[in-house]
Amino acid sequence: MSPQSKSNRGFAQEGTPPKNSPILLLVESLLRLLRGLWKYAEDILALILLAFALVALLGFAGLSSGAIVKALVAAFRVWFGWGALLVPLTAAGAGAALLADNFTRWVSRDRRDVPTQRGVPPGRPSSPQRRFAWWRVVAAELAALALLGLLHLAGGGSLALAVSGKGGGLVGWTLLELTDDSGLPRTTAGLFFSLVVVVLGLLASGLRPRHVVTVWSWVTPRIGVANRAELDPASPDRNPLYRAYRALLRMFPSRENAAAETTPAPAVAASPIATSGDARPIVERRKEKIKYTKRFSVEPTRDETPARPKKRSPLLPSLDLLESGDALVPGERDINQSAAIIEKTLGDFGLPVKVIDYKTGPSVTQYAVEPGFVERPGPDGEIKQYKVRVSQISALANDLALALSAPTIRIEAPVPGHSYVGIEVPNRRTFLVGLRPLMESTAFQKINSPLAIALGRDVSGSPIAADLAAMPHLLIAGTTGSGKSVCITAAATCLVANNTPEDLRLIMIDPKMVELVRFNGLPHLYGHVEVELDRILGVLRWCTREMDRRYKLFESVAARNLEAYNQQIKRKKDAERLPRIVILVDELADLMILAPDETERTLIRLAQMARATGMHLIVATQRPSTDIVTGLIKANFPARISFAVASSIDSRVILDTPGAESLLGRGDMLFLSPEAGTPVRLQGCFVTDREVENVVEYWRGETAGEEEEVGKESRGAGERGGAGEPSKR
Repeated sequence: MSPQSKSNRGFAQEGTPPKNSPILLLVESLLRLLRGLWKYAEDILALILLAFALVALLGFAGLSSGAIVKALVAAFRVWFGWGALLVPLTAAGAGAALLADNFTRWVSRDRRDVPTQRGVPPGRPSSPQRRFAWWRVVAAELAALALLGLLHLAGGGSLALAVSGKGGGLVGWTLLELTDDSGLPRTTAGLFFSLVVVVLGLLASGLRPRHVVTVWSWVTPRIGVANRAELDPASPDRNPLYRAYRALLRMFPSRENAAAETTPAPAVAASPIATSGDARPIVERRKEKIKYTKRFSVEPTRDETPARPKKRSPLLPSLDLLESGDALVPGERDINQSAAIIEKTLGDFGLPVKVIDYKTGPSVTQYAVEPGFVERPGPDGEIKQYKVRVSQISALANDLALALSAPTIRIEAPVPGHSYVGIEVPNRRTFLVGLRPLMESTAFQKINSPLAIALGRDVSGSPIAADLAAMPHLLIAGTTGSGKSVCITAAATCLVANNTPEDLRLIMIDPKMVELVRFNGLPHLYGHVEVELDRILGVLRWCTREMDRRYKLFESVAARNLEAYNQQIKRKKDAERLPRIVILVDELADLMILAPDETERTLIRLAQMARATGMHLIVATQRPSTDIVTGLIKANFPARISFAVASSIDSRVILDTPGAESLLGRGDMLFLSPEAGTPVRLQGCFVTDREVENVVEYWRGETAGEEEEVGKESRGAGERGGAGEPSKR
C-alpha cells in the first residue's frame, strides 16, 4: 500500500465519526423521526393553521392579552382594516380542508375500497383523493382584494383611515390609489369593485343557473304549483308559473336539471336500499367522478333538437304526413333505486362495484358498472387487492333480474370502447319511437344517401340510421310478434318518402298476405305485392335475369356500377336510365320449405352480384335455424338485425353471439353493422297504418293519370303468371 493511500485512509478515519458515535446516532434518530412524521405533514400543518386562527380570533375578540397577539392583531388591522377577520377565517378554512379526510375516512371510501358487508373482508380505509379547483381559490382571493378596496372607498378613502385600522387598510388604500392613478372617478371605481366582488364571488362559490332551477323546483310546490313528479309528463299544464318553470329548464339543459324532477332529499331517502360506499344519488355522484361521459337529462321531453331540415324536392311527400312523437325517459327516483339495488345485490355476492353512470333509452336504461377490488391472500400469504372479474358479474344476470323485479336483463361485458360493464334494465314503460323524428335528426341527414333508412334509437336515446347501399343487404330474424314486419314497413316507408318512382323501385314478397299488401297501388312497385308461393319463385328468377341484363348494359358503356352507368347515358337521348331496386321478403322460411334449393341458389346469386347493379335485398324470417338461414346465405348478409328469439342458439345463428334471447320484444332489437364487430341494442321505429296510408295516397294522387295504364299492364303480367315477371310501370 502506498504512503498516499495510507495517509488518505488515516484522514478518513480521523475525520469520520465511528458508527456508534453519539452524533451519528442522533442524526439517524432525527431522520427516522422526520420520516415518520412526514406522512402526518398535512395534519401538522392543519393543526398549526387552526391554532393560528384560534389565537387570532381570540385576539380580535379581546380574550387574549399577550403582547405578541396584540401586535399581530394590530398589524392585521392596519394592513386589512375592517377585513382583518378574513385572515384567521381563511386559515381556519384551509386547516379544516386539510383535516377533512380524517373525519370522512371511515364514512366515504375510495372506489377501490371494499364495502364492509357480510361475507366480504373489510378493506383498509383510505381517504378519497381531493381535487382542488385552484381557479376558484384565485377567484376568491381576487374577490377579497376587491372587497378591501370597496370597504376603504366606503370609509372615505384616506391614508389616515388605513393607518387607524379602518376601511380596507393599507391594502384597500393601495388598490384605491391605483384606480386614482389610472384616472377612474371614485364612483366608477366603486362600481368596478362591486362588480368584481359579485362575479368572482359567484365563480368561487360554484353557483350556477342550474342551482336556481333546483331552488325554484323546491319553492314551486310550496306556492301552489304542482310538483312535476305528480303530473303526467305527456299532458300540458296551463299554470303560468309551471310553464315558466319548464321554460327555465329548457334554457339550461344539463344533467343537473334532473334534480328538478323531484325534491332533492327524498330521492335517496325514498329508496329502502342502502348503497355500499357513497350513499349519494348517482345523478350527483357522476358529477365529480365521471366528467368525460356524455351528459343525459331525465327531463321528459324530446332528447334531441331536430337538425336543420334539408331542402326536399317538391316531388317528394312532406314529412308532415308522418306523426311526430316525443321520446320520454324514466324519472330520477327509478334510476337511483335501480342503481342502489345493483350495487347492493352484487355486493352481497362478494363483488364490490360502483354504478358510475347511466344511459336512458325508450325501452331500457343502461347502467355503467365499474368493478371494484376484493382483498384476499396472495401466493406469498400477504393480503392483496384483486380486481373483480367481468365474468363474475355476467354470471349473476338472473340474480340481478330477480332483485330488480325485471323480466330479463342483458349484461354487456364490457361496453366496447369504455372501461365499464353495461347492465341494461327494462324501463317500466316502453315509449314508441316515431319515424319522423328520426328522419329529421342529424344522424339520418348526415348519411346523404337515397337508400338511407331509419332504424331506431339506442340505449342512450340517440337516433340510429344506416345506408342500405353500404350494407348492401339486410337480414332480419325474430319470433312472431317481435317486430320484423314493422321494421320492414318502416324501411319501405322511409325509402318511398325520400325517392321518386324514377329513382327507386320496390319488389315486395309477402307470403303472410297481410303485412305488405298496404303498399299495393304504390307507383314504386313492380306489379303488386306477391303473396302466392308459386309466383314468388318466378319473381326471384326475373330478378336474376334483370341483374344479368344490367351487367350487359354496363359492359356496353364500360361502367362499373349503377351510378357510373346513369352518369354516362345522360349524353344519350334514347338510353334507358336504370332505377335502384330494393327486394323485400317478409318471410324466408316458407320459401325455403317450399323450394329450398332454388330459393337458396337465387338468393345467394343476388346477394353476391346484385350490389353493383343497384339491387339490394331485405329478407326477414321468424325461424333463424341453420336449415333456413344457411351458411352461404348468412355469409352474404353482413348486416343483420335480430329481434327477440327463443334461445341463445338462434341468437348465435343470426348474430354469431348470444344476447338476442334476452330482448323484450315489441321492437327491441340488436343491430349488427358490417362496420362494427359487436351488435348495438336499439328500439325500432314504429309506423302506424295511418302514416303508411298517407304516404301511399300521396303517391297515388301524383300518378292518378297513369292508373288505368298501370292496371292494364298489371293484368297482363298476371296472365303471364308462368314467367313470374313483375310488370314495369
